[in-house]
Amino acid sequence: MRTCSSTFRATSLEILKNLAIGNGGTHFIRCIRSDLEDTPRCFYREIVKQQIRALAVLDTAKARRHGYPYRIPFQEFLRR
Repeated sequence: MRTCSSTFRATSLEILKNLAIGNGGTHFIRCIRSDLEDTPRCFYREIVKQQIRALAVLDTAKARRHGYPYRIPFQEFLRR
């Protein structure tokens, strides 16, 4: 039985693999939805907070502020 997160992960990796072929790199854009009903001028603070936590936006910002602006290749990580 596959969980929703494992299905999402597998789909995301497949998309990334397809995007990375031929363009030399991959960039990420994190989209945050302000509501779930697509209602104009509607903003649900709790939904936005939940998405920011799930996408690790704050953790990424903190890591970059502390001098870790990018991910090193795995082999370089092992070497260090």
